[in-house]
Amino acid sequence: VESIITRGGGPDTLALLSGDVEFNTAAPSYQLNTIRQNRDVLLVHNYIKSVNQALVLSPDAVKRVGVAADAPIADRLKSLKGMTLGITQPGAMTDQHIRFLLRKGGVDVKDVKLVAIGSAQALITALETKQIDGFAISLGPDRTAVSRGAVMWVDNLRGDVAGLSPFPMVNIYTTKRYAAANPQIV
Repeated sequence: VESIITRGGGPDTLALLSGDVEFNTAAPSYQLNTIRQNRDVLLVHNYIKSVNQALVLSPDAVKRVGVAADAPIADRLKSLKGMTLGITQPGAMTDQHIRFLLRKGGVDVKDVKLVAIGSAQALITALETKQIDGFAISLGPDRTAVSRGAVMWVDNLRGDVAGLSPFPMVNIYTTKRYAAANPQIV
């Protein structure tokens, strides 16, 4: 098996669709985007079964909004209004998750500034250098940010937002073409 790292967020799905790779591991948002384009991929296996996205904020942002990190989720989500929030890139799971949280909190996406920053490390750096108030990311970088002073604002793994588990969060995909030609492997 050869593993190719693409930083996720889309290039990996393009590699699958082009036939450069036979399998891809990704969030379901990428499969949904291919279905919208009539370029279906197949989910082969789901190995993270709940939304593992979190939203972390800078201590300054938390202080500014005056809402405690253990306040009811509705209050924490409403407090996002007016913030600058980082995502990896438009359409990525980080983008979709923040938009979901805003809707859930009754905040119009026009009332926040979403900034596409790229990698998880770039998001952490942007938070630490006060370029953004917070960001959404998956398990791992969220905990790193918290260990470096960020505040866990929404943690889906601890059940902050009801209804996000079970959820096919991280999956292995292939194309219908590859599956038809290689059923023994798939």
